[in-house]
Amino acid sequence: MIRVVEHPSRGLLVLYRVLVGVVFLLIFLLLGGTLYALVFRGPAGLDRRGGGQASQRPVEPAGTEDHTGGAFTGIGRIRAVTAGPRAATVILSVAFPYPSGDQAFSEELAAKIGQFRGITAEYFAAFSVEELRAKEDGAVKEDLRQRYNSILRLGSISRLYFNDYMILE
Repeated sequence: MIRVVEHPSRGLLVLYRVLVGVVFLLIFLLLGGTLYALVFRGPAGLDRRGGGQASQRPVEPAGTEDHTGGAFTGIGRIRAVTAGPRAATVILSVAFPYPSGDQAFSEELAAKIGQFRGITAEYFAAFSVEELRAKEDGAVKEDLRQRYNSILRLGSISRLYFNDYMILE
């Protein structure tokens, strides 16, 4: 028995070769991009093309005594409502220096971000707008610092900074 093999049309053969070429081009681009990222950016994603290495250490606020650590800004921006008949919104961002080399304390701070935010909201909810305007920033910072330190077990906060502190009526 003789078997006759039909050849695909010339158009289908060209289409097949073009598609195979596109697949190989995509594989080449993916591998090339991966190698480029590993060589020039490194495993941590740091840009090394300029010859230097980017620092991953947090920026310290001006005037801190502790020059061995960074500034903890993980609490973020907080919006709290004041007490009284004329309730207002307080917007603030809290930061404080901490020893960034102390891994256990850093982890405790990160784990207590929700509690820090709750303490701050409760603090401002206890005062009216007039009482807050009469209080100096230093007194507010000291009150919050003491409340934050009351929930910390592995370290303490020495100073508190407000990046933002606004009372919106």
